[in-house]
Amino acid sequence: MRLWSSVLISAFFLWLALRGQDLTQTARSLADAHYGYVLPALALYFTGVWVRALRWRVLLSPMGRFPVSSLFPVVVIGYMANDVLPARMGEVVRVYVFRSASGSRKRPHWARSLLNDCSTQRRCFCCWRRGQCLFPSTAR
Repeated sequence: MRLWSSVLISAFFLWLALRGQDLTQTARSLADAHYGYVLPALALYFTGVWVRALRWRVLLSPMGRFPVSSLFPVVVIGYMANDVLPARMGEVVRVYVFRSASGSRKRPHWARSLLNDCSTQRRCFCCWRRGQCLFPSTAR
């Protein structure tokens, strides 16, 4: 019952998203796409996530030693939640998933998650500023 209700809800929202779209043009565009970039892009993405999991391991080191392999899915779930939930609630989800997955009775300090988030936003801002300096005509 739960599976079928999930399938029906997903089918409804898929219909809602695709109604009014020209599906033949979509199929043509997908056929003409260059998929040679997909594998390198996925490799870069997962390398970046692995580095972020490594950073989480360093941030959580006062609580204990956690392998990167157990933190990797926690980081991925947190970023997925950031994509679908408002107000960066993925950080809260990440802490919840970490605690559930690790079986640790200790709670990761919320400041660690906030520090991680602020660090990421600071780096994004710095990259944006560098881009403005390098390409001033596109900064408008």
